[in-house]
Order: sequence, then structure tokens, then C-alpha cells
Amino acid sequence: MLHTDPGATGRTDNRGSGHPAHTDHCGSGHPDTGPAATTPAAPDPGTALYGLAAACTVLSRLLLTAPDQQVLDRLRDPGLLADWPLPPCEATDRGLVCLARSADENEDATAVTRDYNRLFVGPERLLAPPYESVHRSEDQLVFEAETFQVRAFYARFGLTAPRLGREPDDHIGLELDLVATLCIRAAEALDRTGTTRTVDFVAALREFLTGHLLAWAPDFMEMVEAHARTRFYQGVGTLGSGVLAHAAQWCGLARPEERGDGGQGDSTPVPPTSVISGAMGGRGFDRAAERPGSGGQFVSPGRTHDQ
Repeated sequence: MLHTDPGATGRTDNRGSGHPAHTDHCGSGHPDTGPAATTPAAPDPGTALYGLAAACTVLSRLLLTAPDQQVLDRLRDPGLLADWPLPPCEATDRGLVCLARSADENEDATAVTRDYNRLFVGPERLLAPPYESVHRSEDQLVFEAETFQVRAFYARFGLTAPRLGREPDDHIGLELDLVATLCIRAAEALDRTGTTRTVDFVAALREFLTGHLLAWAPDFMEMVEAHARTRFYQGVGTLGSGVLAHAAQWCGLARPEERGDGGQGDSTPVPPTSVISGAMGGRGFDRAAERPGSGGQFVSPGRTHDQ
């Protein structure tokens, strides 16, 4: 996880909930939505920012380290999957179905960890290299110019990679967690001071998405989905595609036909960030401290730290 300076506070967010039910085919594309219902109002900007932060944080943890059995079981719980914190789209629906199928097929932590290592760690050739510089640099190596550009971007917000100089700063998990951090800071600034500081953080989010994450992560997520042998990491890759599409759309960086949601945009209320992120363990950006009394369990991301 990224490290930051002291003075941050954790936060949970109690928002609306609900997500369509899943089909039993991982690649079927569309869930069973049941009887027609009145389209709910689009979430307010703060709710949307917290929802995107929660989704990015969950993906960040799953791409930084493989889940243990306890986390795996909790994350695939049907009630938790129904509370995925972003509105439905084709990629999101398929990803959630894959996670549900992972549970149905009794994939355990051993199989999921083996798949994680095949994809991201080695010792064989990596099937989905998780570093930006490998995808974007001419020599396709780590610690290239992109790594140091990302490091400088982190520093603008008081963040550093946890293994600075020993592991590349431009790991997909850290980049997703930066997106989560910027979303949280934007939402908290909106809560406290209105739009002025929020605009600054959203501008930084757009800058990072266009200059870094969206320049390589969509291809990376497709590689994960294509090469994963478990339903679980197929689902992670597909969910990742949905999260990136949502982030681009929310920031005004994608046309409706590129979003995969039929041009409907945000139409589903976002559930509490604590519902999804509360199931997660492991590492990610260190936003100063875990919530006191959490026993080290991952909690809903949140902090107060305008820079």
C-alpha cells in the first residue's frame, strides 16, 4: 500500500444499496433484472466519488495480493456481490457473474493464488504484467520513465510507494488506489468546503487517468480476463474493465457508446462503501492508519487531507 503522512481519518459512508441478480453463465453478459422498476435518481457527486473509491480499492487489493480463503469467501457472498458500489454495465455484470461462478465451482484460495502468481508474479513469463512501464516503455521493462512519472504524481499528494526503489511505483494496484484516494479527497472536500477543492482533485483525477491509467490499464484488464484460469480472476479482470469505463465516463473522458452501459450513465444508487470494502483484507495505499479497533481489517477508505 502507499504510505502517506499522519493526520488522516477513516470514514464510512452510508448510502443507498442494490445491484441486479446474476445469471449462471460467466460470459452471458446480462443479469436477470426482474420486473421493470422505476429508474432511480442518479447519485449525487459525493456518493458517486465514494462508490468509485470503494470499487478501485477492492480491485487494488486483489491485484496487489491474492486473497486468503476468508477474504475469498466473504467477497463472493451473494449479498456482497449484489452491493457492488458502481452502476451496472455489461462488463460489471459479467464480472460479478464470474465471481459468483467462482463460488459455485468451489474455487479455493490455493487455486486462486496459483492463478494470481501465473498472471502477475512468475516465475514463468508474466501473462499480465502489472506495471505501467512494461506496457508503455519502448524496452518493456520496469523502472522506466513511466515509473518515475507516477512516483512524482504520488508525491504531489503526499504519497509514496511502500517499497520505494525496490518495487516499481507503477503497479496497477497502486495506481488504482491513487484513483481511490483522489476520489475520497474530492468527496470530503465537497462535504466540507463545497466545490473549490473538489474541482482541483477531480482535475488531478482526470490528469492521472488520461496520462497514465487509461493509457494501459484497459489492455491489462483484457489480458487478465483472457489468461486467467480461475473464474475469480476472470471476474477481477472484467470488473476492472467496468471500473475503468465508469471512471472515464464519470470524468467525461468517454463517449456513451464506449461505456458499455447503453448510454444510460449513472442510474443506480451506490451502496455503502463499507459494505464492499469491509470484506477485504490485505494491503493497499496506507491512508495514514487503519481505523482504530479494526484489527487490521481493511475498512472503507476515507481521510481528510487537502493538499
